[in-house]
Amino acid sequence: MTPYNNTFYLSTEYRLMSEAHECDTILATVSEKGYEHFGNNHSSFYIKDNNNEDLRVGSWLLNEININRQWNESHFIGIVISQEGLPPIDISDLVKKSDRAKGVKWINSPMCYEEMIKHAIKFIQNLPDGYVTKPSLVLFFQISSCVEKSSLIDFYRNFINSKDRLFESEVNSLDELFLSRLRLLLLKK
Repeated sequence: MTPYNNTFYLSTEYRLMSEAHECDTILATVSEKGYEHFGNNHSSFYIKDNNNEDLRVGSWLLNEININRQWNESHFIGIVISQEGLPPIDISDLVKKSDRAKGVKWINSPMCYEEMIKHAIKFIQNLPDGYVTKPSLVLFFQISSCVEKSSLIDFYRNFINSKDRLFESEVNSLDELFLSRLRLLLLKK
């Protein structure tokens, strides 16, 4: 295993630059720590703003992005975010599920890491307001993507069983989302 440590600079356009002077405006400093083992690279990216704090993306703090680069493809293996006073959550499974649904694959290229970091940041920017726990985000995406009334009701049962792990504001938001989605599906019939 060969370890490595690199430092990059992230511009406001989400471009990774190896030198600070290459950026018009530096949004953050990116520390890459990882190792290479027989062509398989595991990289952890820590993105810090100009105050050396985790990069704020909307209401979220981006704690870490983990990428595994194998032969010709790369994969997210961790995208850790948090909010003030709450434990961090890994949303990489939500990003990967969204990517699969859209047919997104990460083919290794010189720009692959930059594109994956940009993609993760944009995904975080589009997270709905008011959902701050992993169960609520999972339920939000499940309910939002539901196209059949029966599967929507199944997801709602999961929601009922998860209520004790959610904040009251999340419960209220998911109730509203469920009802609006149910109305939409009933109108389609």
